[in-house]
Amino acid sequence: MTSNSAQFAQRLNGREIGNEITDDEAAIAKSQNLVVCFGYNDDLLEVRGAAYDEFGACDGTIIYMANGKFVSEPTRDELEVLHKFGFEFEPKPQISIEAIWEPETIKASWLIAVKGVESYPFDIMEDGELFCRGAVFEVVS
Repeated sequence: MTSNSAQFAQRLNGREIGNEITDDEAAIAKSQNLVVCFGYNDDLLEVRGAAYDEFGACDGTIIYMANGKFVSEPTRDELEVLHKFGFEFEPKPQISIEAIWEPETIKASWLIAVKGVESYPFDIMEDGELFCRGAVFEVVS
């Protein structure tokens, strides 16, 4: 039996950049508790479906999902401010999503690597060449 995540990834596979996912498909993904992640342009990580967000990802980034929310890792300056006021950032993420810019493992601009949950890849093309290997996963409440 194929999971909803795998079927959705197959549905998106082979799309051209700029047409990764329609609003209707994002609504379907949301109704099925699916998260769709992909790199966009040269500096963004896009999240659609059960969550809708975008994160600056110039040269790559890692975001975390904990308690149903996505957060990016704070910068050194942000950590210093948090520490100054007695706060520590120690994420205990359920899921991490890494947007890897120009990965060594595949010839593409982006590779999305998900940890903490089973995910399924899909490819986004640009003029017939692989631009991004995105990922789809299910959020279990």
